Amino acid sequence: MNYQVAPFWFYSGKIVLMVFLAIGLALFGINALVFYCLLAGLVIPVATSMRLHQLAQKGLVVIPKEHSQWTVYVQGIPVQETRSVLTNPCFAFQEHLHAFFLRAFVVKFIIQAGTGLMLIFQLWHQANWWILGLGVVAAFGVLLKCVDSAKTLLSIVRHSWGVEKVTTQKESLWYRASFNRQGQPVAALQRLLAF
Repeated sequence: MNYQVAPFWFYSGKIVLMVFLAIGLALFGINALVFYCLLAGLVIPVATSMRLHQLAQKGLVVIPKEHSQWTVYVQGIPVQETRSVLTNPCFAFQEHLHAFFLRAFVVKFIIQAGTGLMLIFQLWHQANWWILGLGVVAAFGVLLKCVDSAKTLLSIVRHSWGVEKVTTQKESLWYRASFNRQGQPVAALQRLLAF
């Protein structure tokens, strides 16, 4: 059983810090981090789930159903709620699996690199040392995310990621991808949607 007493974005301190930093820098004319938060935190997950839904309707993807039970407090009143969780998809063909995640990570890398460059160009003309320092820290964070996406892209291109064969109850064969991170397998979709 999970409990929710605050909006979702309060659950991660890093995300809250990044949003506050983005808003603070935007007040001084540096809005690249706001674009990054919107694109990486909203556009990529929504576009990915829409594309997976389209592929599932065509029968090329199976998304395993996973539900979680939540107790949500609405004005102090506990309400039981069941939520569907988007899980790592299974593809009918290994080529479709490879193409989907390759395209998705290329788009993510372009967004990260583009907003990182935009942030550097906006910081170039900044005269305030405090704002420049905060901006450099933010640029370093975006650069680290960009390097992480580049490593992931390289493992996709080299086929050095894990592809798991999944057999359904109807004896059909599907393929699911994962990455090895610090000795632990991480679902490819989880890695793609990581902020």
